[in-house]
Amino acid sequence: MLRYDEHESGDSSPAAGRRKYSSKSRDDYVQTTSGEVEIPKNPKRVIVLADSYVGYFLALGIKPVGLSEFALNHPFYAGKVDGVENIGGYGDDSNSLEKLLELKPDVIVMLDNAKNIENIKKIAPTIAIKYGEKDLREQLRAFGKVFGKEKEAEAWIANWEGKIAKYKPAVQEIVGDKKVTILGGDMKSLGAFGDYYGRGGWQQAVAGASL
Repeated sequence: MLRYDEHESGDSSPAAGRRKYSSKSRDDYVQTTSGEVEIPKNPKRVIVLADSYVGYFLALGIKPVGLSEFALNHPFYAGKVDGVENIGGYGDDSNSLEKLLELKPDVIVMLDNAKNIENIKKIAPTIAIKYGEKDLREQLRAFGKVFGKEKEAEAWIANWEGKIAKYKPAVQEIVGDKKVTILGGDMKSLGAFGDYYGRGGWQQAVAGASL
């Protein structure tokens, strides 16, 4: 298990209050886009700063200890994130570093292009994800391996595959060989979703589901 001691210092900055990790107890390594990261085995206190990846953790039965305000208010997560702490903001770059420290995370998950990634790495072992690098199944399996939820990942994928098999013929019957445009927007703007985003438009999502 990963051990830590509170860093005692007169400095009140986020970096000064971070955990000091002991290398003697680390037993898991994760390769991320920013290098190899040592993390505790089967970490329990997880903060997810990458809003678009929150669903993976909920699918694995992992309730993060902290999420952004955006994620907490997302209608898809209603009833699934009750009691989770609000770390503020929208996305990786507007979260409260002080709140992250207060929650004492074992692991933080975020996108690799976040502007404040170096400061966040000082708080806890940080898994930096390159958005869209893995397809949905690969990503879920990767998280399952890191967080000791491999069986849960396979069960979710099997259930997903069953839904695809059930509904795909009906969709094909309606669409046939036609091309489909997926639009989204609000009262002031309208946009088209391409093959590298959500709403069912991601090519990898057609093949499957989503470190």
